[in-house]
Amino acid sequence: MDEGSKLAFQIDFENVDAAEAGRLAESLRDYVLNADPSVEATRRRQDQSAMDFGASLALLLGAPAIVAVAKGIGSFLERYQTASIRITRPDGSIVVENLSSRQATHLAATLREAWPGASK
Repeated sequence: MDEGSKLAFQIDFENVDAAEAGRLAESLRDYVLNADPSVEATRRRQDQSAMDFGASLALLLGAPAIVAVAKGIGSFLERYQTASIRITRPDGSIVVENLSSRQATHLAATLREAWPGASK
């Protein structure tokens, strides 16, 4: 699958310090890759001057992976019930924010709607 047929998202963790966000990003990366190994999941630094491994998670995925990724994120949020995440597109537009485990059941539909050319 070429990069043009993939969609990029960035996941940030809300209301936690950088160290905790880094731990959560690594854990979420594991959940997403267990759900669908075809997804590219890379930790990114929010602050380029910081010496951490990355407190955000960048995802690059194809349309077939949406449901699996949504389930992986949902499983992560069930495990880390106090975690709250914000998902954005590369242009900065917010796909979803303050996502908790209760709201994760609708995530696949929300991600599909964010796909370029998707009918709203």
